[in-house]
Amino acid sequence: MPSPQNVRRMVLAGAVTCITIAGTLYGAGIKTKEEIAQETKKRQEATFDEQMTALQNMRSNLTARRGMIETQIRDLDTRVQEKKERNPTNSDGPAPIASNAARASATYNFALGPYADTLQVILLDD
Repeated sequence: MPSPQNVRRMVLAGAVTCITIAGTLYGAGIKTKEEIAQETKKRQEATFDEQMTALQNMRSNLTARRGMIETQIRDLDTRVQEKKERNPTNSDGPAPIASNAARASATYNFALGPYADTLQVILLDD
């Protein structure tokens, strides 16, 4: 059985560790709030030209993301078409794994800066 002094040391070490972790998290939260407040103030004090530049940069980023998403969709459509061509449905053979009535849907969620947009692509097996 551990001695009372060892138990006391363990409890004290655990308490100091808990206090240190809590203080670190609290301080990080305060710093984050201050940074958000500074960013908001900076954005509100920006001139019209600075705001316009920021919006144009955001637009170019969104346009680039849109291009990447459209490329991914085209690639996906190409792969689906190739898969259909490799596995044609035979009227006398067994039905394919995904029947003609089955639908495969995929939803892609993209966070677009401060805005969120959901792009839903539904793939139908004909």
